[in-house]
Amino acid sequence: MKKILIVEDNQSVRESINDIIDSAGYEPKCAENGEKAIQILNSNYTPDLIISDIMMPGIDGYQLRNIISSKPNLAQIPFIFLTAKAQVDEIRKGMNTGADDYITKPFKAVDLLNAVGIRLNKKETLDKKLDIITKNFAMYVPHELRTPLVSILGYTGMLLAERDEISNDEMFYMIERINNSAKRLHDTIEKFILFNEINRSEEDKDYLKSLTPSASINTSKIISDTSSEISKNYNREEDLILNVETADVNMPEILFTTVIKQIIDNAFKFSKKENPVNISTKFENGCYIVLVRDHGIGISNGEIELMDAFVQLERSEQQQIGNGLGLITAKKIMNNFNGKIDIKSVKHEFTEVMLLFPLLEPVSN
Repeated sequence: MKKILIVEDNQSVRESINDIIDSAGYEPKCAENGEKAIQILNSNYTPDLIISDIMMPGIDGYQLRNIISSKPNLAQIPFIFLTAKAQVDEIRKGMNTGADDYITKPFKAVDLLNAVGIRLNKKETLDKKLDIITKNFAMYVPHELRTPLVSILGYTGMLLAERDEISNDEMFYMIERINNSAKRLHDTIEKFILFNEINRSEEDKDYLKSLTPSASINTSKIISDTSSEISKNYNREEDLILNVETADVNMPEILFTTVIKQIIDNAFKFSKKENPVNISTKFENGCYIVLVRDHGIGISNGEIELMDAFVQLERSEQQQIGNGLGLITAKKIMNNFNGKIDIKSVKHEFTEVMLLFPLLEPVSN
């Protein structure tokens, strides 16, 4: 049963809310002011949602919300403000403290319960997603770092121990494997670093502004060179089908290249040899559109919605290398530059990723 903490100094209103919440099958607990609410929260009681009045003596609703936000174990609890004030500035002030919703008095029971239901469902969805991310991080990230290291240590150990008995061909093979493993390890670490940098940049608008492209880039060459290199790494040069044009896009070259690399690498990673990977471009509605289509394992609509960092779907079944950072990093980059990623897929048939890059507007003299 979901627990709901009600913070309201008016006894009749507090009792009415308690009855509404209780009749809906939730477990209510009441506090007559902010101080009492803090005492309850400090007594190892963790509600699934908090409903709080704003105007209260002592610690008011705004202060209560700020105190809760400062506590890591409580900060993610959904918080609904309940007040007689409905002015725009009051609503804005409430939302700026991190509140999830705002209900004005007088209210109908159905409106209150709808707000409660929506916030609890959203929190449950986020909790499930976080659980998936946590489990995948614990399960796969150590593997992503350990596997190439094992290969590097193994082959270098053999070279050192048996250097006088190893033929030139065997030595070349081992060095090639060491180089591939080192590249894989480097790529994994770079993904982690880039993911963190993109997350930080979302909070730093000055940093994003500094990345604004100042010169045109050769998008067709970037796509061609990147896709050729990736197809060679997978020993699938014959599977690559290219039909691309160039354009001036509103994105720095390094980030454009990163997006292209992540999406094309996934296309080869999650499809088998002798299945084509088609890469094409077109212009539409002021955007430069890059289409990447593979004929691999595919993903369902539900799985697309679950995609996040450290989540790679059906990893245990498919045994593919990856940590889910590539696609999420690409999405974050696109969002920061007003781009968009659309994914269409049918399980075990195909996946088509559409990248929409806004065109760079010419600078007027």
